[in-house]
Amino acid sequence: MKYFFCVPLLFILFSCSPDSVSEEEVMPVGLIDTATFTLILADMHIVDAGSKFQMFPDNRKTPQKYKQYLGVLKNYNVSKVQWDSTLVYYSAHPQKFDHIYSNVLDVLSEKQAKMKEVPDSSFLKK
Repeated sequence: MKYFFCVPLLFILFSCSPDSVSEEEVMPVGLIDTATFTLILADMHIVDAGSKFQMFPDNRKTPQKYKQYLGVLKNYNVSKVQWDSTLVYYSAHPQKFDHIYSNVLDVLSEKQAKMKEVPDSSFLKK
């Protein structure tokens, strides 16, 4: 008799588990593609770092930072709406965002390696 109750309970437990189809969620239309989003994030971090080291105008003031970020978006032909939508999407999917940031670190590392190869960048070879 006790097995009679276990079978329906097991059925309910396993029927509620996520299936492989839900893990392969389709991204909403209109978002920035993953490769471009990665490059934009990398460029925004470069702008922030450049500002910190006084290579670019100081962007600690919100209007200046906003202009610089819009400049990065314009460079990639991405609208502010697309940027915001993509950021909201990835914020709701932290595992995907983590993967994006792993790629951002790779891009930044590659750019740093290229900078070290340039003769005039001796200040980067510490």
